[in-house]
Amino acid sequence: MTQSSVDKIKALGLWGYGGACGAAAIEINRRVFGGRGTYVAGLNEFWLERGRAIGHVAVLHGGRYYDSGGRISKSDLLDHGMLDPEDPAHRHPEMTEEDAEKPVLVAFDDDEEVLRYFPACEVPRNIDMGPFSRLPSGAPRKR
Repeated sequence: MTQSSVDKIKALGLWGYGGACGAAAIEINRRVFGGRGTYVAGLNEFWLERGRAIGHVAVLHGGRYYDSGGRISKSDLLDHGMLDPEDPAHRHPEMTEEDAEKPVLVAFDDDEEVLRYFPACEVPRNIDMGPFSRLPSGAPRKR
């Protein structure tokens, strides 16, 4: 019997929260899906338009979304882009309650773009990322 993708992900023992979701998604895509997945994130649209990614990164493969917990629904992924407008970490003078609660699903082109938008994450040492001579410009595309 073939080991399921969820079982393979869980066997990796990844922590994919608190800023580490990008690194976890990269490891999942490389080790479980052989680099054939697409990086997607549920982000807050207000902050994304200002160049800041607040939300959660997962891998889309075979029409399903995966993160360090295994499968994640599109709805749950989008929920990560919904913010509490009273949270001081996400407050902005121009942000309305509607802005805080407006998520968007975006796709990233590659590992480098994930790391560009989630610089707080670090790729585990056992993942060969190759040299980063330059990071791509432009925003991730909306899905």
